[in-house]
Amino acid sequence: MLNFRTRIGIVTLFLVAVFVVLLGLERRRRGIVLDDRTIATKASKDSALFPGVPTPPTPPSVTTAPAAPAPSLAATLAPSKSRTRSLKSILIEDPPEPGCAPEEAARRALERHEAELAPRGWVRALAKVDMRSAAGGTVVRFEQASRGVPVLGGGAIVLLDSRGRATYISAQALPGLPAYVSPIPTVTADEARASAELDFDVEEGVASLEPSLYVVSDEPSATLAWVVPVSTEVPFGSYQSHVDAHSGVVIESHDVLKTVTGRGKIFNPNPVATTGNIDLRDDFDRTSGVLDAALVDVDLTGLDGAGLLRGALVDAITGDGTDRVSSNSHEFNFQRSDPGFEQTMCYFYLQFALEYCAQLGRPNPLERVLVARSRFSPRGEEELNAFYDPSSGHVLFGTKGVDLGEDGTVILHELGHALQDAAAGQGNRPFGLSYEGSAMGEGFGDYWAVSVLQDRMTHEPNFIAQWISYGDLGFPFGQSLFSGLHRRVDSDKIWPRDADPGRDSHLDGEIWSAALFQIRNLLGREDANKLVLESHYLLQPEANFQDGSLALIAANNSLFGSAHQAESSAILQNRGVFDPDGTSSEDDGFEENDTPAEAADVLFGESNASHANLVALDDDWYQVRAKVGEVIDIAIQFVNANGDLDMAVDVLDQDTGELLNVGVSATDGNIERLSIDSRGILRAFADEEGDLYLFVFVAGFDGATNDYSLSVALSEPSTNQEVVELALGDSLEANAGAGDVDVIQFEGLEGMVVSVQTRKKGSLGAVVEAALASEEETVFDFGSGVNARGARQSALLPATGLYTLFLRGLNGGVGPYTLKLKGKAPKVKFKETIAFESDDEFGLFEADALAGSHLILKAKAKGKNDDGSKLEPLVGFFDGEGNVLGVAKAPDVGKPAVLELPVAETGTFFGVVTPATGSFGSAAVSAQIKLPKSKRILQERLD
Repeated sequence: MLNFRTRIGIVTLFLVAVFVVLLGLERRRRGIVLDDRTIATKASKDSALFPGVPTPPTPPSVTTAPAAPAPSLAATLAPSKSRTRSLKSILIEDPPEPGCAPEEAARRALERHEAELAPRGWVRALAKVDMRSAAGGTVVRFEQASRGVPVLGGGAIVLLDSRGRATYISAQALPGLPAYVSPIPTVTADEARASAELDFDVEEGVASLEPSLYVVSDEPSATLAWVVPVSTEVPFGSYQSHVDAHSGVVIESHDVLKTVTGRGKIFNPNPVATTGNIDLRDDFDRTSGVLDAALVDVDLTGLDGAGLLRGALVDAITGDGTDRVSSNSHEFNFQRSDPGFEQTMCYFYLQFALEYCAQLGRPNPLERVLVARSRFSPRGEEELNAFYDPSSGHVLFGTKGVDLGEDGTVILHELGHALQDAAAGQGNRPFGLSYEGSAMGEGFGDYWAVSVLQDRMTHEPNFIAQWISYGDLGFPFGQSLFSGLHRRVDSDKIWPRDADPGRDSHLDGEIWSAALFQIRNLLGREDANKLVLESHYLLQPEANFQDGSLALIAANNSLFGSAHQAESSAILQNRGVFDPDGTSSEDDGFEENDTPAEAADVLFGESNASHANLVALDDDWYQVRAKVGEVIDIAIQFVNANGDLDMAVDVLDQDTGELLNVGVSATDGNIERLSIDSRGILRAFADEEGDLYLFVFVAGFDGATNDYSLSVALSEPSTNQEVVELALGDSLEANAGAGDVDVIQFEGLEGMVVSVQTRKKGSLGAVVEAALASEEETVFDFGSGVNARGARQSALLPATGLYTLFLRGLNGGVGPYTLKLKGKAPKVKFKETIAFESDDEFGLFEADALAGSHLILKAKAKGKNDDGSKLEPLVGFFDGEGNVLGVAKAPDVGKPAVLELPVAETGTFFGVVTPATGSFGSAAVSAQIKLPKSKRILQERLD
């Protein structure tokens, strides 16, 4: 801003110039100040924002490979990939906290052990969800949040004993919302439901329920997503769909049905188990003397008296419930060919088992009425499976061959899933989200059925589904299903030696059921069943064998003190499902680096490092410290055939302590690599010294273990960069290429509004996402709202200076797009009526303007003086050095004086309004800045 004396000097120079042009008028200053802002643009492409990694030394470090794609701002891991876990469970012996509330005691325990479980400051992101009573203590559950949004799967469980002492913690620290992604959804819940339903190509019958907003992590990436429960009728299915809350794209859909591949159910618990006759066959639902003799009379307790198979705990129906049996006398005696037979079977066994749970200290463990749907056949088609559906909470039993509702062991197997889910499920996340957790679920279902019903079975008392296994052998599909259905709970299988090559969780469940059955032989039926039930309340949905083992030990200590701990631990260890030390001798020299809190410093103060002979036996975390302005090149090399590894990079948010994902490499090749340019948005996450803390995550795809080498290099960004300049209002045709980030730089003014709009060109047009950064901070994350449909997003510039716009294709999208970068100045119109009582008066205003804009000054006479004279306005512009840039006079009395000045260079400009000699009166004066309306298209390609 110019001071008063300087302004007087400039005005004097202007008046001299005006006198020469228009009869040498002399003026004095009368202040009229307009503070103005406008816009101009420059464009450039920064090919080094995510460049390929330079060729490192020869093996064992990384060799040359094509540059990896730029990481998506949404989740980028393939939906089909099941990754290693970020869950950590520990047994602890903290001192008691007298007088401390359970939530506070649990939080203090988490803070004391945070370094063992999660990144620094992670506990601050936890909010209490609930407290549940446990045998001998209390279970406190916490949920992780990121930028105000709950993180799906992130959280902690703390077990407090009767004295308030923390004895067990299970924590899952997941990546927070990436720095580039806004926590406010641009896709509505209804739009997410529509997108999820359209993603299913089924014959008919797709429906969704109300979605919930979460930060969804497909480990290690994360995005803002709607979690939408979806069900299908033909074929029958229940799913949880994750829909990107900014783009509306379905990221992935999880099949959440819990199934046993079997058919049929009969009394007490089935005719093969009680008669030993393995030659019995279904024979299309026909009865026989042997089958009739296997029927027993039972008491159906808990009925609500309405004449239906319904009570406070169980409601048994057929199919969709329209064909349910009733009896005013409450007598339900049916032949096995009648639908009422399966309804009666389901009601009896479910009611019996839930009442038994009350004897174990868990009355009504489901906290709801369990609906059992027998003879389930969607659209009249016979169904081969039995299910537990977490979305509805129902258990469903198909038909075809032996109806699955005729076998009590199958009924209790499905109840096992419901019990586990009620104890360990969280919202839309049922138990068994990891493969080992799924095997634990199947193994517990088998164990539960045998353990509760074994005293009723004289033939194969350690097996389940005997009736279905043998009864369907007469059908073409019978023999092929026999081995999968005919499962036992006392096998000699050991993990992972005897793991199923086809990864069938039912078959690998025999390992977990065998471990539980050994503990049952150690403790006895009642204590073992109580122990196993209680352990589920200590599990997270993603729990694996190690977590399940630790939960069993913690529950044992809570129920029985130190008794049986050593023996139970030995059983679990001998089965291969428990590692007492939590480590392995096969780990490398950086171990234990299994969590972000244990991340190893791989640079050791150098700018380049290469580390060989590493082992991805579990999650590996490394820390890299870099200065803002450096490019960080990171790569791992391995033999993919020995186990596929993937890599991700997170940045530490100094304010919240969260780790935010900034890059993922998940190819099927022998090299994973990322190159991160820290000059852009990442600068916002640097500390006061300009240091960025990056965390490298290496994990095995689908639980793979493999040897690998790691290389890290810091370098200066390349100065050889293509620059594309855009005039205001121009358009740009560009390519969103794999691994390509387009960078456009422009000067902006404080208060300016910048709009970004893209339109696809051709069928391969990429959906474009963008982010805007000043030289000091991230200004705005446009997210994927800038998209192929031409949606426009705007941001208000906080200060005058250089700005950088980052553009790339969503999820690595490839294809051409057309960009319009528009600027809108703040409201700069100035209107005022000025009275000129003599010809030596003038009005002055100043404005900042960017190159390419137009300054417009207009003055029109208004009214007359007492002597009848009328104003003839003069207007002019000059720069800060006093150089006259233009002058205009009213063409005639009563006409306005208008001057439009194209701005060639960015700077501060001054406008003057004055009357011509001998011309007095008042004038309506207005000033404004307009931006150009260029239609020119630059045929540039940013490849």
